[in-house]
Amino acid sequence: MFTHRIAGAVRRALHGLVGWSALLLAGTFAGPGLAQVQVVGGSAGSVPQIAFRQPEISRVWNAGSFVQLASVAGSKGAVSYSSSDTTVATVHAVTGLVTPLRQGQATITAVQAAQGFFPSAQARYTLRLNAAAAVLQPWSLPPVSLVSGPVPLTPPGSNSPGSFSFSSSDPAVASIVGSQLTVHRSGEAVITATQAATDNYSAASTTARLLVNLQAPTLGALQLPVDLVHGGPPRTLVAPVSDSPAAFSYASSNPQVVQVSGNQLQVVGAGVAVITATQPAQGAYAGGSVSASLTVAKSTPVLNTPTSAAMLEGRWQNADWPVFFGITYAAMGVAGGSWSVVDGDRVQSVVTNLEGNLLVRASSPGPFTLRYTVPETANTLQVSRDVPFLAYANSPFELLDVAAIRPDALPDGTVIGSVTGVSVNPLSTTVSLQVCIDRSTTYRFRFAVPRDEAFGVGWTDPVATPLTPSGGEVSVDMALGGNPGDLATPRNLRVRQLGSADGVYRDVTRSVTLQVTPILCPSSPV
Repeated sequence: MFTHRIAGAVRRALHGLVGWSALLLAGTFAGPGLAQVQVVGGSAGSVPQIAFRQPEISRVWNAGSFVQLASVAGSKGAVSYSSSDTTVATVHAVTGLVTPLRQGQATITAVQAAQGFFPSAQARYTLRLNAAAAVLQPWSLPPVSLVSGPVPLTPPGSNSPGSFSFSSSDPAVASIVGSQLTVHRSGEAVITATQAATDNYSAASTTARLLVNLQAPTLGALQLPVDLVHGGPPRTLVAPVSDSPAAFSYASSNPQVVQVSGNQLQVVGAGVAVITATQPAQGAYAGGSVSASLTVAKSTPVLNTPTSAAMLEGRWQNADWPVFFGITYAAMGVAGGSWSVVDGDRVQSVVTNLEGNLLVRASSPGPFTLRYTVPETANTLQVSRDVPFLAYANSPFELLDVAAIRPDALPDGTVIGSVTGVSVNPLSTTVSLQVCIDRSTTYRFRFAVPRDEAFGVGWTDPVATPLTPSGGEVSVDMALGGNPGDLATPRNLRVRQLGSADGVYRDVTRSVTLQVTPILCPSSPV
């Protein structure tokens, strides 16, 4: 040991480092790197020539570079730094910047070179670099279906190169061999991904929820009939193509248009409906459904074409009396229609009675055409049919008078006997006659016949010897008397008017009833 008084220059060098305030310091060197300092007029103590504030530093290896500089006292010798294990950490020789490289331990040494009366000195600290925590990225698993094959598991992202292993919370739902996941039934399981520790990283784990669903069936299009019409027959629905074995059921959105029973489609009205085919869940497949829209067209009612004369012909009597026709709504095939005039100026009005029969008021007999129209409804289209009708009439002949004349038809037209009581109504005519008992007398019957068709009068078949009206009249001479049969009373004289060729006027046969009074006639004219 030696003693040396420190000059003012040394004092100034140490003043800033240890806070000396004395004007004169004295020191005694106790050995290399250390000095025994005596302060004249102040305090004194031992200070290392070079030292680290922290003798030991512990941190994770990947926390980044750092610096811990050595503190020096007195000497201004250059300081250099070194690492005991450059595979663990390196240190910059001048700046002291430490760069960690891996987990491990190294000693960092600072050496101060000798200068002047200061010898070389050194200081050390221990650097412990710990393994870093593995940081796993967020991890999730997409849903899988029950019909999926083995699913390879992709581990989460990580800053560690450690290997992964996987486990399932419910092997009955999903089991794992290596990194292959196999599903067994629908449900949920928690899959854990565990990363093994490495030299530089700790172990870590994370979980993800796995949802195992039933497989949604792949359904083809629902093919529906396109030619549906109200009132049509039932149609059979064809099941869509599906990879599920489950049977289909069907439903209609509009039972007022179509109804479904099993796979039978029944049309009940016109309009639009949506048919849905549904498969329930079965086996590995979930339920599913597919729909399609269909349109039911309105139907066209079918009207009959009546031909019966009993329906289409009616007897006309006069313009004030309606003609009755036997046709009804039922005869047309569809009820609910109405009649209108197509042609026929003679038609004045058309009505129907409670039974649906036509009552037509016409100004004259003849043909005309009416139209039967069924209006459009919610389910049917409007339809109509033209129907020809005929209002026919009986020939309107009339007995005007009866005259009795001599057999030899004297020029003065002297009447033998008398004719009285000619009475006429639309259906019958009655005549009162006086008839000679013992001789035949000619009676002239005069008829008003406004039509030109053949006209006949007789006891049995008056048409056998037809007469042709002239000037609107026909006169017929009939012999009566001189025979017992002529004196019978009453006696019927048959009268017939033939109908017109167009059928508007029909054959009419009537009887003229003779009320006979037998008389004795003079043998010669009076």
